[in-house]
Amino acid sequence: MDVFECIQGRRSVRAYGKESVPVEKIVQIIDAGLDAPSAGNTQPWEFIIVSDKKVKEEVYNVSLQQEHIKKASTLIVVLANKKRFSSKYGDRGRELYCIQDTAACTENMLLAAHALGLGACWVGAFDELRLKGVLGITDDDIKPVVILTIGETVPYEIPENPGRIAMDKITWAERYGEKPKWILPYQRKHRLSYEPLDQTLIKAKEKIDEKISQASEKEASKASETEKKGTEKPKKKGFLDFFRKLTR
Repeated sequence: MDVFECIQGRRSVRAYGKESVPVEKIVQIIDAGLDAPSAGNTQPWEFIIVSDKKVKEEVYNVSLQQEHIKKASTLIVVLANKKRFSSKYGDRGRELYCIQDTAACTENMLLAAHALGLGACWVGAFDELRLKGVLGITDDDIKPVVILTIGETVPYEIPENPGRIAMDKITWAERYGEKPKWILPYQRKHRLSYEPLDQTLIKAKEKIDEKISQASEKEASKASETEKKGTEKPKKKGFLDFFRKLTR
């Protein structure tokens, strides 16, 4: 699937099959997270992979007892290391940039999970202090930001698209509240049908060439039939033909 199909097809999946997710896929998901942008390339993210049932149960208990946390094959807890921002960006880096960067990292991971045919869900509702205790985090500068639940999908449990607010209701030009003149009635399917101009022109040329080829074949076929008729000997007229001519 291309990136637009992946983005639009992703869902928050909370029902999972009983199969374990292979370690190779978990590695691919985390690797996708590592490619996310970060302020000054600080890359503040760290990860804890949880697959043990007892630990998942403990995480479940400090996360409002959300059932999909227990049912997921694997949890990836995304952490922000605030110390990496201290010298360069000060308090703003520690309190804001680290959250923005780990959020971008998490979105990459969600898309990677979907591209791999897995179900995943972003969980942000948990008791932070108790979760740190469960995971053995004693450093005040290590902040749990997201619990990512991952598992094999159950086709009939994948949610429908919940709908999105129309672009022309939330997009402004130059100043807040001023609608851009270039926004036209928008349909989400346009994103998936978009192609760069050069590819569009190539496809258009291929269609034209195909039609020209078909027309040439048709003309050649007609010419061949005409030529064939011209070489056929005229049929000899019999007595009945002569009689019909006289009686007209």
